Amino acid sequence: MKKLLLVISFLGLLTGFAGAQLQNNAADIKVSSGSYLVALNGVINTNSGTCTVEGTLRTPGDLTNTAGATLQGNGQYFIGGNWTNEAVFSAGTSVVTFTGDQGSAVTSGGDAFYNLALDKTIGDLTLADEMNVANTLDFQAVDNYIVLDNNNLQVLHITGYDATRHVRSTGTGFLVRTVGGSPVVFPVGNTSYNPATLSNAGASDLYFVRVADAVLSDGDAGAPLTADAVDRTWFIEEGTPDGSDLTLEVQWNGSEELTGFDHTASYVSHYTGGSWDAQPVVSAAGADPYTLTRTGIATLSPFAVFGGGFVPVIDISGIILWEHDGVSGVQNANVALTGMPSTTRSRLRTALLP
Repeated sequence: MKKLLLVISFLGLLTGFAGAQLQNNAADIKVSSGSYLVALNGVINTNSGTCTVEGTLRTPGDLTNTAGATLQGNGQYFIGGNWTNEAVFSAGTSVVTFTGDQGSAVTSGGDAFYNLALDKTIGDLTLADEMNVANTLDFQAVDNYIVLDNNNLQVLHITGYDATRHVRSTGTGFLVRTVGGSPVVFPVGNTSYNPATLSNAGASDLYFVRVADAVLSDGDAGAPLTADAVDRTWFIEEGTPDGSDLTLEVQWNGSEELTGFDHTASYVSHYTGGSWDAQPVVSAAGADPYTLTRTGIATLSPFAVFGGGFVPVIDISGIILWEHDGVSGVQNANVALTGMPSTTRSRLRTALLP
C-alpha cells in the first residue's frame, strides 16, 4: 500500500491548524521549512507513519510516536503535554521546547534530543526513562525544573540555569556531563539549589552528579548527622574509573547548615575507606550561598561539607571493670556511637563490650 504524502507548506504568516488531534496513520507528513502546524489536541504518529518537521509543529497536548513510526527533521517542536517516543525519533538539529501550564513527562525511548528548552509557566519536566540531549539544554523561564527521579540525564551544554531553574535529583538519577580541563557546572538540587562544579586535570571523562538533602554517617547509608555539617551530600561518579585529577566546588545555603557548623572553619570531606576523611579547615567563599573547593581528587564517592569541630560522639554508660591482667572493659553498658561509619561502630562495640 502506498503512503499518503501530505506536505504542509503555508508561507509567510499563514498557519495550518489540525483542529482536534493530528493522527498520522501510516502516511508521510511533512511540515516544510517556514510552515507552522498547530494540533490543538495532541499529535500521534503511528503505524509506520513518517512525520518530517522542518518548520514548526506546536501542540498544547501530548506528542506520541509509536508502532514503527518515524519522527524526524530539523525544525521546531512546541509541546505542552507529554512526549512519548516508542519508535524512532531522529532529532537532526531540531529544537524541542516544552511550554504551557502543566507538567510534562518524557519517554525518550533511547533516542537523543538535539536541543531541548523549558519555557513553562507551571509544571516540571519529569524523566520517565534515561534521556540524552546531544547539544544544548536551555532553561528559558523561572520555576522550570527537570526532575530526574531515578533516571540519568546526559547533556553537552546547559544554559539559563540558576536557583529558580535547574535539574532536580529527587531519586537515584544523575546529571551526566563530560568534564575536561575547563570548569563544568552541574546545576543540580533536590529541594533547593546545590550545584557542583568540576574541572579535571586528568583524562576527560563522563561524570555523574546528584545531590541529596542529608548527610549520613556511612556516606550513602547510616544515621543522618545532626550537627557541625551542611545537610547535603553530593554523590559523584565517573564513567571510566581512575585517571581523574579533579577540582570540586560545592555550593550550599545558610539555612542548610546544621547546629554548630561554622562556615569560616570548614572543609569538603570525602567518604573513602569506610569513613569521612578530615581536611585542613578553611573559610568558605560567598555570603549565602556559600562555596567551598577541594583539589586533587583521584577517586570518587560521596562528598559533604563539615565544620572543624566535627568529631564522632561516643556515649558510654555502664559498669567499668578493671581486670587484674590490665585489660579493661564495660559490662551491662548502653553504647551510643554517632558520626562515624558502621564498621567503626562495630569495632568499637567489640572492643568495649565483653
